[in-house]
Amino acid sequence: MKKLILITFSALVFMLSSTVPALADGVEFKYQADFGSTLNQPVIAEKYFPFRGVSRIVFEVAGKKCNLLGSASPIRAYQGCNYTINIAADGTLTGSGNSPCTTDVAAACTPIK
Repeated sequence: MKKLILITFSALVFMLSSTVPALADGVEFKYQADFGSTLNQPVIAEKYFPFRGVSRIVFEVAGKKCNLLGSASPIRAYQGCNYTINIAADGTLTGSGNSPCTTDVAAACTPIK
């Protein structure tokens, strides 16, 4: 019995101290549509895309290609890399990410040629 407890404890310590990437990367898009005088406020749609510890998160949106860090890249993002991207009605992109992941999302998105 003592041997089983020791093996279980050792396995738990190994799992907690390993450098396995986080399993909680994600990108949330918030789209804004402006219907002018029809509605008093803009309509915002949201969509979340989860990932499983990838090294890069690459996608195209609003005529731009975005290349963001994922938690499996060598940045030690144990809490995962999570991003929020806002797409305005005019196509302007803004966004943010948690540290040590890509924090300036707009700069990581370049126009598609």
